[in-house]
Amino acid sequence: MEMIFAMNNRIFLSLLIPIIVLQICCSKSPPEIHRVFWQINIVEDHDLKKNYEQLALFVNSSDEDGKDDLEYIYLIFDKEELFWKFDNETWNSMDIDNELWLGSNKITMPDYSSIPRGEARVILIDQYGDRAFEKIFIPAKKMNVNNMDFPVLEIKGNNFRVKSRYKTKKIWLYDGTGNLINEVNAKNKGIPMEEIFFTEEPEDNNRLFLYAYDSESGFGLISGPWLF
Repeated sequence: MEMIFAMNNRIFLSLLIPIIVLQICCSKSPPEIHRVFWQINIVEDHDLKKNYEQLALFVNSSDEDGKDDLEYIYLIFDKEELFWKFDNETWNSMDIDNELWLGSNKITMPDYSSIPRGEARVILIDQYGDRAFEKIFIPAKKMNVNNMDFPVLEIKGNNFRVKSRYKTKKIWLYDGTGNLINEVNAKNKGIPMEEIFFTEEPEDNNRLFLYAYDSESGFGLISGPWLF
């Protein structure tokens, strides 16, 4: 699970200068941030029985010393004196078209309030203390999380269908430890169970989520989990 910190003045000042103490040995190849993807999703959480905002943040990164040389990602909201920290045990790693993306799609405020708006810093650090910087800006626009048109799951026999007025909709399947097993683009027609679960007899503790994207507002909509 990602780490979130409310910074006291001492920690905050230490982050404004170096985030970690540089080691004596310096990396020959500092990390690079090529692109940053972020998106605010609104979650209809069946477990907690509440709706809330969640931030997805992924960094397209590289390091000539290799992927294993990358150590930390920080997301810092300076105005709020708030930051999240990720490492290779807490970030999600994806290889898309031979590009490395690291990050998380489950960044949530501890009290489930709205994600901070405005400017934030993204910092990628390797094991030698070398770093790359990027900034993102989250517009002030907010939606009423309790008045959203969330996708709905309809099951008929062994067919699954996602009911949503939005064009982009997906099914995400996770195992009991939170690892993404499968992602299926949901069409208007039913999807056979084996296409989602790879079998007609799903394993225990599988968790299914629905995703839709509202292109007009720019927000994603997530509903779940359904347990199988």
